[in-house]
Amino acid sequence: MGLLSAAAGLPPLRGPMARGVELLTLALDPRGSVAKANMAFALGISGPQLEDLYRRSVRHLAWSVVECLALYREPRLALDWVLSAEGAENLKGPVSEGKGVILVTAHLGNWELAAFWMAQSGYPLMPIVRPPDDGQEAGLLEDFRRRGGVRTIPTADNMSRALKALKGGNILGILADQHGGSVGIEAEFFGHRTSTVRGPAVFRHLTGLPVVLLEAWREGPMAHRLRFSPLSWPEEGDREARIARGVQEVNRALEGAIRRHPEQWFWHHRRFRDAMREGLLPS
Repeated sequence: MGLLSAAAGLPPLRGPMARGVELLTLALDPRGSVAKANMAFALGISGPQLEDLYRRSVRHLAWSVVECLALYREPRLALDWVLSAEGAENLKGPVSEGKGVILVTAHLGNWELAAFWMAQSGYPLMPIVRPPDDGQEAGLLEDFRRRGGVRTIPTADNMSRALKALKGGNILGILADQHGGSVGIEAEFFGHRTSTVRGPAVFRHLTGLPVVLLEAWREGPMAHRLRFSPLSWPEEGDREARIARGVQEVNRALEGAIRRHPEQWFWHHRRFRDAMREGLLPS
């Protein structure tokens, strides 16, 4: 990590490094077929259009890797690389009053850089993260985030820690674009019913705190923009009805952000596992 980070810290080497990561990924991507199947299933594209989107997504990921290597060495670069943060008042207002915020986002743009920007800007961000199964990789990621000032809550921890963070005036970050598994709620996403994480809607129900969407996207190498938009949904009905509406609203917002920047979403997740089980999508 040290040598690669040092190399990424030198501006003339970043372009060649990104190109190298891109070519290596195109040649060896173990989940390339999953990414392409997801793109075809969600967007209804095929042929050259599909190949073009896949290549652009790999190029984006390659630059994200190089940026993160540079951030490992110098976290405050995030402050220079984020060109604007529209709607930041949706965070500043509640935080200045000692209130927590439920921040919903996706694996879109350079989401790690966005977290660094928030931490380096003084926002009390505490994202919920699922550590990789590989212990060494998990340790590297935790060290990387800690160097950037990002405090995390592992998904294995019980809900009380996340609630405590919110009630303590922190910003609870939730990546809500992955498959919800057996505990998720079925909701529409890109026109298909699929299990979706219920966390943002549940925390809203339990605390009444504001929900804010973070949309992060790249405009070029080391050039990013952030947008913070409030999310809301009707609160009438019983607990399950309110949570179901919240889950669907979060999906709608995330889908809109992804459609605006499709080459910058991490398509490699098995997001549509339900369709895979039904034979509608290759696994």
